[in-house]
Amino acid sequence: CIPFLIPFQWLFKSPFPSILASLSLLLHPITKAALYTLFRKSWPPSQFDVLWNFITSPSSIKSSLTLANDEMMTVKELDKALLEEVKSLSYWLFAENDGWVGENIDTILRE
Repeated sequence: CIPFLIPFQWLFKSPFPSILASLSLLLHPITKAALYTLFRKSWPPSQFDVLWNFITSPSSIKSSLTLANDEMMTVKELDKALLEEVKSLSYWLFAENDGWVGENIDTILRE
């Protein structure tokens, strides 16, 4: 599991994805202009539109949370055989501090 998500794992398990998806309907009264004020300096309008469409779509929120839970339940350890199989076909880029890769970054780079 991604280390910074551990305290929030309960959000990804049933019934919370459905509950949070339903609560997203409460965001509709928030105007796009109010939300845009928060992001206008760092996000282009097209990217903001994607955010707005996502946070006001109950089905998208439920799907994202459900898929995140499935991924956390499925990906338990580094698949070294797969890395070996695809290494000649892949380019891997990591940030200096990559919170998604976690403690496996050294193993991935070695493989």
